[in-house]
Amino acid sequence: MVAATIYDKRNGQVIMTVEAPDEESVELQVSDELNQKILWGRRVDAANFYFVAGVDVARPVMDLSINHAGVLAKGQILKVEGIPLGCSVVYPGGQTTVNDGYIEWASVTSGEFEIYLTCFPYKEVILNAIVG
Repeated sequence: MVAATIYDKRNGQVIMTVEAPDEESVELQVSDELNQKILWGRRVDAANFYFVAGVDVARPVMDLSINHAGVLAKGQILKVEGIPLGCSVVYPGGQTTVNDGYIEWASVTSGEFEIYLTCFPYKEVILNAIVG
């Protein structure tokens, strides 16, 4: 069996990991048109690593600042700062792209809510907001 990681040469993002019977089977998964490259012999965890100049390095963590810990009151604003520009945010009721480094969110309904922040190469973040 052959282990390999296929990644995008342009931004270093891991596309897939492969365990195949031979190298030819792995090479069938790669597209030169899509600027893909193979790292032979290892399966690299896409959640925690990406490639820089052909070397796998740890994905950075977003340096977020959150204005409130614990249970939010109905209508109370949760403000998250330090979000990288261009970050995609999916929140209950919609989604947005961050252009100013922060988001504000509130709910008039009690419950537990998840807010997803995605901005490659940073690690994805899931924020849990509890509204009482």
